[in-house]
Amino acid sequence: IFSNDTVQYYKSNHETKTNYNGFFFNAGVQYYAQLNKKMSLRLGMQGNFKQKFKGNREVIRETFEFDANSATFRVDSVFNQKDIKGDITSPASYSAGVILAKEEQWLIGVDYISTKWSKYTFYNDADQVRDSWEMRIGGQLKPLSTGKNYWNYVYYRTGFSYGKDYVNAGGELPKWTFSFGAGLPLRRVNYSNQFTIINTSFEVGQRGNNKNLVKESFFRVSLGLSMSDIWFIKRKYD
Repeated sequence: IFSNDTVQYYKSNHETKTNYNGFFFNAGVQYYAQLNKKMSLRLGMQGNFKQKFKGNREVIRETFEFDANSATFRVDSVFNQKDIKGDITSPASYSAGVILAKEEQWLIGVDYISTKWSKYTFYNDADQVRDSWEMRIGGQLKPLSTGKNYWNYVYYRTGFSYGKDYVNAGGELPKWTFSFGAGLPLRRVNYSNQFTIINTSFEVGQRGNNKNLVKESFFRVSLGLSMSDIWFIKRKYD
């Protein structure tokens, strides 16, 4: 809709709707090893192959106007086609990671993820995307001392990631993030097996730089709740 009071014209509506469906398969494997009484090691991998989904598209190109009640009505249908069949190709992706932990005192993890976005197609058309990858490293620390000080029971976490974004904006689009947060445990209910932790995190990052067409800085604030309990316990006393 253009603001114009001198030239008569009809307002236009360009609409494209695509529905697609299919099965998406993803698989993973994890290995756990107890190195000694306090140290443990976890290895994990997951991923999926390139997959296709069946699509159904509707394309509408029309002119319209508003009636006395501000509702829209079609003036003329320039183009209208339904049931346009096509395929959407989802790219292959995989990730692998390792975590080294010492009981609840500390842990450190490294994770790598890669996606072959160059193989992505939508109705046999490629998009302005390219292969992406990202390396992440993070850690968690819990104080050794206990006592009545609440902060001795908090899990302190931090992490950093770097990689290449999937968007093709005149070349590779580097991306980095830095995050820190904490796991805040709630007081345990007496004579129960309930453990509740409030997970908080703050993340800052940047995508692109002065050499690209896109450069943006961003931040995220996250809040989550983790609850656990032991179910179906047989009563010992009636």
